[in-house]
Amino acid sequence: MVRLDFHYQLYSAAALDRTVELYREHAATEREQGPAHYRVEIEAGDAEIERQLAGEIGNYALALTVEERRSGGLGG
Repeated sequence: MVRLDFHYQLYSAAALDRTVELYREHAATEREQGPAHYRVEIEAGDAEIERQLAGEIGNYALALTVEERRSGGLGG
């Protein structure tokens, strides 16, 4: 399992939720909320796949957060 922490000031909860939902097709993913970070857990049963997905999830969540801030929200 891989755990990623995303700071509240840098990432949007909506963007992370959308990302986690999208990547559930490829691995078990969950988002939790901590005191200063959102935590995303990725479990695919293969360490290499989990590492690759971790990078993809981080990039996608960041891109969605930027899109959300530029447009004022995430559309459907």
